[in-house]
Amino acid sequence: MSVRVTFGCGHEATLTGNEEHPRCSCGNDQIAHVAAPRPKFRGHALGPCAQFEDLPAQPVTLKG
Repeated sequence: MSVRVTFGCGHEATLTGNEEHPRCSCGNDQIAHVAAPRPKFRGHALGPCAQFEDLPAQPVTLKG
């Protein structure tokens, strides 16, 4: 997944998410705007990013 960012200097870059400290090629490290893709949900959820799907039950073990 990639995220498009605009730095405070006005330059744009595409980040992968693995960067520890994103920095522009001119040295600026202040991020002014982020254009990330919308999240996607599926299951018992409602909303513009959600796809309702009746998921099967999963067995779980609770530790007490």
